[in-house]
Amino acid sequence: MAGKAPGNSSGDNGYATLAPTLKMQHPDVRELNKAPFKEEVEALRVTLSREERLIDILGAEIARVRLEHDIATHALAQAQATLDAALVVYQTSEAMLEGLSTQHNRLLTSITEKKAALHPIRRVPAELWKDVFTFWADDEEHERIQRLDSQLPVEDRTPASLVAASVSHFWRKTALSTPTLVSPFFHDDVSLKRVLVAIYINTKPSIYRN
Repeated sequence: MAGKAPGNSSGDNGYATLAPTLKMQHPDVRELNKAPFKEEVEALRVTLSREERLIDILGAEIARVRLEHDIATHALAQAQATLDAALVVYQTSEAMLEGLSTQHNRLLTSITEKKAALHPIRRVPAELWKDVFTFWADDEEHERIQRLDSQLPVEDRTPASLVAASVSHFWRKTALSTPTLVSPFFHDDVSLKRVLVAIYINTKPSIYRN
């Protein structure tokens, strides 16, 4: 028998209307071996009728809620299956991404190294670099002398020869093998220490390092 959901307005047949009858019980109902009094029969019949309608309504409500529960259970199972499948895809793709990224980085490093090896600057002879470094240092020294003559403050910066010696192993070897480039800096312990620090401690990585 179809009934109304609890809370819906349905007159005397509604759940809210019939629910209080659960608390209504004739004193003699518990004593089944005793017949009710004549004046109690009609009241018991009315109560019984209401309770029968109430149990029909409750049965329909139970069926409705059970259906909702079954639907929700099915949806939850589907959602869990979808989540499990997505988790597998996520974990698999994460592992693949890590491997692919590693390969990509290795390949990128290899390409960078090969491009550096093929760069035209690699073919510049050491003798030419010595001339470049010497010209660089002479130009810087000329600028320093001009500042002294004009009484302008002399900038405290690393000499060009030390900068050149910090670029790569080849440049450092070339700079150190040019006496006219490095000899002016070895006249005292302070300058010597500065040279060593600049060359061996503050050396910056370069794609042209060999």
